[in-house]
Amino acid sequence: MHPEITKYGVVPTPVCPCIALGVGPVSYDWAADAKFVGREVLGIEFLWVNKTVDHWIKGPHHVWTDVATGKVIRLYQPYNGLEVFTPSKYNTTLTQLPAAYFKLPEACVLEEKLGCINGTVV
Repeated sequence: MHPEITKYGVVPTPVCPCIALGVGPVSYDWAADAKFVGREVLGIEFLWVNKTVDHWIKGPHHVWTDVATGKVIRLYQPYNGLEVFTPSKYNTTLTQLPAAYFKLPEACVLEEKLGCINGTVV
């Protein structure tokens, strides 16, 4: 969404679709069938370093993994988003996420039929 959308008389409202966890990009293995593009030396935005990375693609989604650690360092989808991660900040000791991590935004809970995950209405 454009950051100045209200200049055009449009008031943004949250959209809270019901989702089934474990399906799509929220799955830990969502990119398991991605195609390998190649190995590159890439300047990583906001980390200000050059890294040797493996480049993968799934549909319009691009994934770069740090060759040294095997961890995702960069995600990109044209016209939609850029995500950059610091491999040294991954928490690999957490075995189960607290229930609060999956709490829906209040706007979703208030919307009829939209406050659900896995088909269960909150």
